[in-house]
Amino acid sequence: MRTSTKGLPFQLIFPAPSDDFVLEKDDVLVFTGALDEVVEIFNAESGLVALNENYDSGFNEDRHYHVMAEAVISPKSQFVGRRIRDIPFQEILGAVVVGVSHPGGVVIQQTKQGELTLNVGDTLLLEATPIFYTKHAHDQDFSVVVPVQDFAPPRSDFLHMACAATIALAMVAIAAADILPGKGGIFVTCIAAGFLMIGTGCMTMADASTAVEVGVMLTIAFAFGVGRALEKTGVGEALANVVIDWLKPYGPMGIVAAIYFSVALLTEIITNNGCVAIMYPVVAGLVKSGRVPGLSPYAACYALMLGGSASFMTPIGYQLNLLAHAKGGYKFSEWPRFGAPLQIVVGVIGVVCCHYFYMDA
Repeated sequence: MRTSTKGLPFQLIFPAPSDDFVLEKDDVLVFTGALDEVVEIFNAESGLVALNENYDSGFNEDRHYHVMAEAVISPKSQFVGRRIRDIPFQEILGAVVVGVSHPGGVVIQQTKQGELTLNVGDTLLLEATPIFYTKHAHDQDFSVVVPVQDFAPPRSDFLHMACAATIALAMVAIAAADILPGKGGIFVTCIAAGFLMIGTGCMTMADASTAVEVGVMLTIAFAFGVGRALEKTGVGEALANVVIDWLKPYGPMGIVAAIYFSVALLTEIITNNGCVAIMYPVVAGLVKSGRVPGLSPYAACYALMLGGSASFMTPIGYQLNLLAHAKGGYKFSEWPRFGAPLQIVVGVIGVVCCHYFYMDA
């Protein structure tokens, strides 16, 4: 990493700065890594922009619409033998150089990137205006031009930030107020909000299409099917009854614990709505029958609700778990390793609180 220190007539170079190194404004960072990692850096709200000796600050005004492309220098290219700093990329191509890769591998020099001399076969990673690929895909300066997928720099202007926040708040308010009644009300509200985001320029159609994880959506849909099958065949209710019968000798607290852990285990494989629907008749029957003296209906119901929302050990129990699993790149084995201890802690505290808070209710 190179930093241009204010007040000093020279530059300080830190090839491998430590984790506690403090960055300052106008510091220059040099990265080496895979292409998708570079794209991720520019997609994030990191405040990083490509450095170019002939950089025009106006280039960033519509950065949200920019594209990224790899371009290989051809033998006939006008750029062969010239330094990057001497080439007006913005004027010629409407682009800035983000990175350079040589045929023998990525070369990171301690000099400025602008001092690098381009040769035949060098690959330029360019951030460019939307028409770059159309205009230069068959340019003699490049042997091949390949668009980089999933490049979508975030907007940073206040107008679109305010617009996006207003649309999101309105969507939540309309759904909460039940202005559009019925099961399809929330769906219609979300669809309308999505189109408004596109219409106001807060996101592009490409952003909208890539935001939908088809694989995750199908997994969620099939998880609902598995849950419904367990519910219809009576497997879920049978498992719940076994746990309750096992802990019934321990009195009211044992039953509250049985309710919580039965629902918590069921919600790891079926939806929270499904497991609560399965267990509610069992819990209601226990309370009404009086088979367990001293069992508070409030304690039983709160344990039922708490356990239904305690899907910590698998990614398939709840749709948000699946989304986090897909985006975070987690392994299935990591869920029980972290979720099991959390489940025990929440269960013990929850059962004790439910029992003692509602002992006389």
